[in-house]
Amino acid sequence: MSDVLNAGFIDGSISEIPNYRQRYDWFVQEFVTYNTEIPDDLKPEYNALFLMFGQQELENDIEKRIQKYKVTVSDEIPMPEIVLSITDQNGQNKRMVMTRENISCVTAQAKVGKTFLVKLIVSAVLKRGLFQNRLLSELPIGRDKILYIDTEQSKFHVKLGLNQIREMLGEESEHELNRMDVFQFDSVGTETRIEFVKHLIYSRKPDFVILDGISDLALDTNNLKEADELVTNLRIWATENKCHILNVIHQNPNDLQTKMKGHLGTKLQDKSEIVIGVSIDKDNESNRIVKSLASRNRRPDPFEFTITETGMPKIENYEVSEYKLSGKKTPKTDKPDYQLYSLLTIIFSKKGSEICSYRYGELKSQISLEFEKMFNQTIGDSYIRLLLTRFLDKGWVLKTGEHGHALYFLGEFSQAKNDNSEFNNENDMPF
Repeated sequence: MSDVLNAGFIDGSISEIPNYRQRYDWFVQEFVTYNTEIPDDLKPEYNALFLMFGQQELENDIEKRIQKYKVTVSDEIPMPEIVLSITDQNGQNKRMVMTRENISCVTAQAKVGKTFLVKLIVSAVLKRGLFQNRLLSELPIGRDKILYIDTEQSKFHVKLGLNQIREMLGEESEHELNRMDVFQFDSVGTETRIEFVKHLIYSRKPDFVILDGISDLALDTNNLKEADELVTNLRIWATENKCHILNVIHQNPNDLQTKMKGHLGTKLQDKSEIVIGVSIDKDNESNRIVKSLASRNRRPDPFEFTITETGMPKIENYEVSEYKLSGKKTPKTDKPDYQLYSLLTIIFSKKGSEICSYRYGELKSQISLEFEKMFNQTIGDSYIRLLLTRFLDKGWVLKTGEHGHALYFLGEFSQAKNDNSEFNNENDMPF
């Protein structure tokens, strides 16, 4: 061992009692600190010294560094500050969806409307308070800066988007745009984009960051190592700068499972606080359906926004049906509750002031007749039976007696019972 250790002294001299510790410190100072390649003739000496001193120091250092990541039941960890919440259609029952030191995703097929949703979200954060009765931002004044980075669109289209955000804010709030920095990197190389994005996050210290589209920060979205490094960096940037980073990413074309693009999409889904999907309303292609595809918190209610004739996104104030959420067209015969109850009031008011009741066959005929009058649609016996099941289930129609002696009366209107009932089982009939 001493021959090995003494062989590497710079001046060639041999000490009878070499100061091994001093020699190891010299190696660290000359080579390790500056990540400089150790010459081949000195490597045996360094390796021997590292086993004596460096290995234990490395282990001690790792143990020291790792302690800050330990979590115990006695830790007092405050709830992260909420960047954005989504409410129900009445502006109530808010669900937090984006918080500081986290990342999230908005995803959809190409050209569906991801950026429209992002504009709504940005407008909500800039506006503060409840925006369009659905989006709620509670960032405190002074800690509410936004960094918006677009990697896909030209400067012209980015500017158009800014104009739309300004319009949604209104004249009284358009000065809030001063809280947002917008950059456009569509013609910048991938490595430079990453460099620019990191610099902007660390130098501007934003509270909310939008990366529209995150795929442009990867050379290959299907490279597992690259995807892992990029998503890990997003988490580091969000944590170290105490901001939230919203990433916009495409779904794979024609993917029925709404899988996001490549290994990058998979990794983002694993690490995101929420993944928000945007899809086209099959009943009205001017409308877009927004729903949570995955969430670490309680899922918010889905909602729908329309793209107006002027190209502006506007959130609709109604509940999204199960048909739409499942990506299906709403059947022509499926009508809102209030219209169906109105149909019943017409039917049961036909006999004037006397208590009106119908036998089963007579009521079916009346439903068929009045449905065609009201909606200009004919319905078959099967659907009439399903409608009557719905009416009974909701308490809109009351039944007395059994079988051929049963009578049916008008009940009270209520949406409390089985609001989302669907008619899939014709064999489970109450009559």
